[in-house]
Amino acid sequence: SWIPQKLFPIACDSFGNMPKAEDMNVSVFESKYHDSGFYPDTKLKLQKTSVGGKALPGAMFTIQDETGETLSFTYDEEKGYTPYDEEGDVLRQGKYYIAYAQNPYYVVGINGTENGSLPILQNRTGDANQLFERVDHGENLYSFRNEASGKWLDLAEGNLGNGAKIHVWSSDTPNENQKWYVGSAENGGASIAPFWGKDSWRLDLNGATAEESRTIHLWEKNDSPAQKWVLVPAGNTAGTQTDLNVDSNGSLIINNLKPGNYTITEIKSPAGYSILKGAVGFTVNGDGSIAVSDSAGGMASASSEGEVTLTIKNAELYELPSAGGSGIYWYSIGGTLLMLAAALILYKNRRREVLGG
Repeated sequence: SWIPQKLFPIACDSFGNMPKAEDMNVSVFESKYHDSGFYPDTKLKLQKTSVGGKALPGAMFTIQDETGETLSFTYDEEKGYTPYDEEGDVLRQGKYYIAYAQNPYYVVGINGTENGSLPILQNRTGDANQLFERVDHGENLYSFRNEASGKWLDLAEGNLGNGAKIHVWSSDTPNENQKWYVGSAENGGASIAPFWGKDSWRLDLNGATAEESRTIHLWEKNDSPAQKWVLVPAGNTAGTQTDLNVDSNGSLIINNLKPGNYTITEIKSPAGYSILKGAVGFTVNGDGSIAVSDSAGGMASASSEGEVTLTIKNAELYELPSAGGSGIYWYSIGGTLLMLAAALILYKNRRREVLGG
């Protein structure tokens, strides 16, 4: 009979109990702990909530390993996200999708490779016409060069106006028409504004509808869903993704993360909530349990009792009423009434003094 030449230890729980055979799957990983590298498969639930514990849909995350590399995942609607550990296409490294925040599986694609080709909304396929190199000019100012055409996303002739054309155009180095300010992706997504009009104009999806071939143009700032975007790092193959999207219950499942140290970064917050100011650090242990090493200011916690869960919170945004909005009128009316009352009291007091004198 065959006798194994080496025995592989099975990881037990924190009380030293070995899992039942019928409940256990195993995977072989490259070990970071100089042991067998033979661990039970892990299943991690990520739960997004408000500070008060309300489940929040609409958040997006990426995960980085301890070397700083952003992980790629395959996605299955029933199982969730699973890390893709195979070597990918190096040409995809450093490339981004410009994703529609309301439905990040729709992205900006360019409908040709010639000067003047137009950006339209497309189902995310991973094709080169949907990938952009992001050039950082500092102070949140960027240029975007399309991978398929090699041309820059460009505000045609620098025109500012509702419906102004955006296209791609060639240039050795990006000019001002090819520079864009990118805001924070809090409150449901980031704004993208032209160099010439960052306070008043926005990259805008015509009709705010996630469907194939919708045109993308310039429009005056209105903070509608049509003007909210997310820059998503491309996966290492066309069939993988880096973004983890919570479902309508504010949760997602990640399978088979190797034991080790990770950071998770929020790249889009739920609408009405501020984005996390820093990454959350956590450790996956050999027995599949997790521990938080950096809670981003108390906004994250872990539980390994029963279902292994990483909970990440968002603080609600506080927004003052906009100028001319209905909310400010009540304050104005109240203040006016108080001033009138004070004036009336002063008048009566002076009248008594005159009559009494």
